[in-house]
Amino acid sequence: RESTTNSNGAYIIEIMAQEESKAVYPAPSVRTEVTVILMDVNDETPTFRSKMYACEVNENAPANTPLTFLGHVVPQVFDFDQGNNGTFDMFIEDEEGIFEVTPHQG
Repeated sequence: RESTTNSNGAYIIEIMAQEESKAVYPAPSVRTEVTVILMDVNDETPTFRSKMYACEVNENAPANTPLTFLGHVVPQVFDFDQGNNGTFDMFIEDEEGIFEVTPHQG
């Protein structure tokens, strides 16, 4: 049964072991409870808050020029997993090596 005092995925399971004895009635038995806590698994995919982000950059801009997104929107990504399962890295696959993501800055 799910614990009524816990909403964090805790389940209390009652286990009973009983001897198979026809000579003794009632058969000797013992009961105990085990609490099982379900931990978060990495089952959520990181998701951008918006389907598209747009920015403009001058074709003559020097290297390492920060990009400003139109509408001053900052790209945001979230992951509903908990703990270490909710962390992720962002990177851009750019064969030409023109663009890069600076960790913790975008």
